[in-house]
Amino acid sequence: NPLIALNSAYLQARTALVLGILNSLPAIVFVAYAITRDHERQTAEAFYTAPISSSAFLLGRFAGGFLCVVLIGAVAMIGMIAGASVPWVAPDTVLPFAWTPVLATFALIVVPNLLVYSALSFAVAAFSRSLTAAFIVAPAITVLALVINNLAVNSAPGTTPAWHAL
Repeated sequence: NPLIALNSAYLQARTALVLGILNSLPAIVFVAYAITRDHERQTAEAFYTAPISSSAFLLGRFAGGFLCVVLIGAVAMIGMIAGASVPWVAPDTVLPFAWTPVLATFALIVVPNLLVYSALSFAVAAFSRSLTAAFIVAPAITVLALVINNLAVNSAPGTTPAWHAL
C-alpha cells in the first residue's frame, strides 16, 4: 500500500512477526543445543557433581542461550532500521525516525515470540535429550498457529480476529 510508510509501526510489527518465524531456528540452535551438548559429549555428570542445584544449572543454560537469541532479534530490528534509511529509498515513503515503535515492537512482539520458541524447544530438548526432537518444535508451533488462525477466521465468517488487526 503506497499510503503506508516503509518504517511505520504497522510494517515494523508485520516484519517482526515474519522474522519471528525465521528467528525460531537460532532459538532452537542456541537454547536446545545448550542443554543437549552435555549429554552428547558425556560431560553432564561433571556439572551435576558441582555444588550447584539442577534448577540453577538449567536456568543458567536457558538464560545464556536466550540472551544469544535476543541479541539476534535485536540485530534483526537494527536491520529494519537500517533498511529504511538506505539512500535508494524514496524519502517521501519514509517517516521521521522514532525509537518508540522500534522499542515497542521489540519488547511486545520479538522478545515474547523468542521466549515461547526458546522455552518450548528447551523443554523438549531437556526432556528428550534430543536435538532432533527440539527442531520439530518450531514447525509444529508455526503449523499450530496457522491452524488456530484459520479456525478462528472460518468460525465467524465476515469477522476478523483481533490479532489480525496488526
